[in-house]
Parts: sequence; structure tokens; C-alpha cells
Amino acid sequence: MTTVLRRTPAGNTTRWELADIAAPPGTPALGTAVTRTGADGVTRLLELTPPLSELVCELVAALRRTGATALELPADEPQVLAGLCCEDFEHVGPHLLVRF
Repeated sequence: MTTVLRRTPAGNTTRWELADIAAPPGTPALGTAVTRTGADGVTRLLELTPPLSELVCELVAALRRTGATALELPADEPQVLAGLCCEDFEHVGPHLLVRF
């Protein structure tokens, strides 16, 4: 299966959908994330559905190609950490911060 991360701006937030590119139209996304980028350039993860590690990895790669300066994620989910296995990140309170 080959996946792609699709970006759907929705007002103040952005919805990201991990989708199988060979799936027929109308097939539900494999996983989703909802983010909001603040005036400081930091993108904050608001919602995340499985597969967490793959979605986090793809989200970091996608955000590197935008004007975002960092991604803030929850620190309490082991699969989020697994998705960051090749990234430098820091603990900031109850969050993880990946700087771009």
C-alpha cells in the first residue's frame, strides 16, 4: 500500500488525511490529524487518529515544506514517540516540540 498525506484547510485549523492512493474515491482516510498554526509559527497538534506513528512521521515531513517553525505534540503517547524516532525533539512541559 502506498500512502499520501492530504492537506485540507478548514478555517482556523488544517485537517491532514493519510490515504491509500490506490483506494477508490470516497474511501475513508487511514488516519487523520488536525492542526492549528499560531502567529508564532508553531503548529499545534489538536487531534490525531491511528496509525499514530506513520501519521506523525508524515506530518513532520509535510510541515517541513511549509512556513511552520515547529510542531508541538502530546508527550504521553508511545506511538507518537515512535513516529519521531528519527527526529530531534525536546520536552516542553506536557508536550514534545520538533523544531524545523
